[in-house]
Amino acid sequence: MKLIVLIGHRGSGKSSLLQRLAGAFPEQGLYFDLDSEIENKEGGAVSEIFEIKGEAAFRNLEAEVFQKLYPFAQMIAVGAGFDLKLIPESAKVVWIRRSTDLQGRIFTDRPRLLQDTDPLSEFEIKRKEREPVFSFRAQFIYTAPEGIALSDKAKELERKFFKSCFAETSEIIGGIKTVFPADLSKGFFAQPDYFELRDDLLSKNQIKQFASLYGPERCLYSFRASSAYHLESYALIDQPIEMKNHLQISETKKMIFSSHHDDIYEGMRALAEKPQSHLKLSPLIFHWKDLLAGHQWQQKDQKNRSFLPRSPEGRWKWYRLYQKGRQLLNFWYEGQSSAPDQPSFLEWALQPKESESFAAVLGSPVFHSLSPMMHLDFFQIRNHSFFAIDIKEEEWNEALSVLQFIGLKAAAVTAPLKKIAFKYCSHHEPLALELSSVNTMLFESELKKWLGANTDFLGFVKSLEGKELPPPFVIWGGGGVLSMIKKALPDASAYSARLAKPKTENCEFHSPLTVIWAASPLTQIQFPPDSWQPKTIIDLNYAENSLGRQYALETKSCYQSGFKFFYYQAMEQQKFWNNFINFALKINKS
Repeated sequence: MKLIVLIGHRGSGKSSLLQRLAGAFPEQGLYFDLDSEIENKEGGAVSEIFEIKGEAAFRNLEAEVFQKLYPFAQMIAVGAGFDLKLIPESAKVVWIRRSTDLQGRIFTDRPRLLQDTDPLSEFEIKRKEREPVFSFRAQFIYTAPEGIALSDKAKELERKFFKSCFAETSEIIGGIKTVFPADLSKGFFAQPDYFELRDDLLSKNQIKQFASLYGPERCLYSFRASSAYHLESYALIDQPIEMKNHLQISETKKMIFSSHHDDIYEGMRALAEKPQSHLKLSPLIFHWKDLLAGHQWQQKDQKNRSFLPRSPEGRWKWYRLYQKGRQLLNFWYEGQSSAPDQPSFLEWALQPKESESFAAVLGSPVFHSLSPMMHLDFFQIRNHSFFAIDIKEEEWNEALSVLQFIGLKAAAVTAPLKKIAFKYCSHHEPLALELSSVNTMLFESELKKWLGANTDFLGFVKSLEGKELPPPFVIWGGGGVLSMIKKALPDASAYSARLAKPKTENCEFHSPLTVIWAASPLTQIQFPPDSWQPKTIIDLNYAENSLGRQYALETKSCYQSGFKFFYYQAMEQQKFWNNFINFALKINKS
């Protein structure tokens, strides 16, 4: 059985994935985390080895220990800076990715690599340096959803796909995957119903070879160039409506006419000229009203229409996932994507086919959110999906109207929308009323009203249980959670993270021993005064790019991330939804 080597950036989850797979497939052989093996050999932490011996000595240790392990190992997880040239050619190399690789990470327990720059810049420099090497060497690319360990269903599917990696097979999961030149020499974790072969991405010979390998009946030929090749043999054929030289295809073939016009209404008008074909509408969408127009267009003839909204930042991924099973054409990616709105193969596989309605975490940004995995199992046993949906403050009313029309029934609300969500709800739980803030919503079908609750306070209090925080306390930032923190810690002083000034006139600018870090990761903020010497930093952010992490490093403070806070308030959200929700449990009759 071939050796499998896991590669990827720092903090991408290689070690935790290795542990999950070792527990799931103990019969497959021996599993090793290279950093752990080095620590066992040296009797000290990697950070200590870096500090005492330097990076060059550590890289030599990596090479030495790896050479001893790989002849009898089944799987090895290596560090981000490991020399991939040391991996034998016969090994399978899997690049472990997360979407948050792009936003960067700040580590409180790992050695610094570039001392002359800040931690986030260090990560970005190394990311750009290493990704071309990862891409070149990896046979498989696995994009893990954020917080995958929070969902039993997600872990089960992960095991299923890695089992196919062990067995050198791949399962058909539905949907469509665009084939890129790099795919031709790599394997697949999963296979779609159809492979899209675009003649602007692949050469004539590449298309012919791939179709002969998987069968033209499994291929969607997308005509994008000036000439086409043997089209009659392919299952589906797609031609942009904008192309003047239309193809002449037998009426027995499934012909798709597509529009990628930036203006959705121009695209609709152009496609109206081809009523007897399958129509694909894929415009750039910037406004919620246009998303609704495209959705209604597709709903008028679901069998013969597919709506695939695009955006520069991928904010419509949730919609494409919700349309799984509702339209013929829907794409996912493995490795390389042809549009930011495409979900990964695991995100696609996790979604039920034609769920009744959906719930979501609403905020901006939300692509890093753990909520979809945290609540996935809870909602899917009720035949509902759970998505991360990006909404700006100024879009709220229009967005909620559209989402409710499409099928939104419940929501978790995050920054910066908690105050506006409070105003939107018609009925509130007592804590929401007291704090004038809502982080949990439910549409009550009988009342036809939105109910609002706030679980932040209970989550925050539970996250601090058993922890003796030395006073005085300071809240750095706050926004929509300030009132909640003040309720839990009434003696705390509040400071603006943007202005580095007290939020009240009578607040003395003293040096705290405990800082509650409540500043948004994306807000332009300042750090507290250099004279402050806190002992403890309680970060309300679990995002790994939170500057609360950097502040803890600079002040050598004890650091607690916001994960506990998130987890406990999320469990309270499920209690609220469970008390009021009137979704019928879907009974498995099999």
